Amino acid sequence: MLSMLGPFNIDMYLPSFPQIADDFEVRASLVQLSLTACLIGLAVGQIVVGPISDSQGRRKPLLLFISLFALASLLCALAPNITILVAARFLQGFTASAGIVLSRAVVRDVFSGKELTKFFALLMGINATAPMIAPISGGALLLLPNASWHTVFYFLFVFGLFIVTVVAFKLKESLPEE
Repeated sequence: MLSMLGPFNIDMYLPSFPQIADDFEVRASLVQLSLTACLIGLAVGQIVVGPISDSQGRRKPLLLFISLFALASLLCALAPNITILVAARFLQGFTASAGIVLSRAVVRDVFSGKELTKFFALLMGINATAPMIAPISGGALLLLPNASWHTVFYFLFVFGLFIVTVVAFKLKESLPEE
């Protein structure tokens, strides 16, 4: 789930671009800026999250950043204008970077040898398929009765809360103390 967070965050709302532009009465290029902001957030976040997790452990940063991801997703859903949406998308990307960085870090902490190779192969499979599944899932959400672009971000909010719950109850600290 953690490694899916990045691609779902990036691609799931793509089918709703026309709806967002219509709702905010802006050009498509301004909606595209929200995608750019998300990608910049993902890049900057990876630079920040990695060193934090190396000094603080994996579990606490995951709980913090994925909780903030859920809140950023809610902020996206409630954005009153394109400026707030663009800023919220940056925050969403920044916080989603924890899923990308820390899923790999936990795997490296827990596995070695053949098991590590097998698990990384699984992660790469997820990374290959998630960007294909995400826009299809976003489009399917938009087909629900009374659904709008807000629905995609509400889904990401709930998905973030679900991940936080799983991490809180199932993931033990994987970084060795030394």
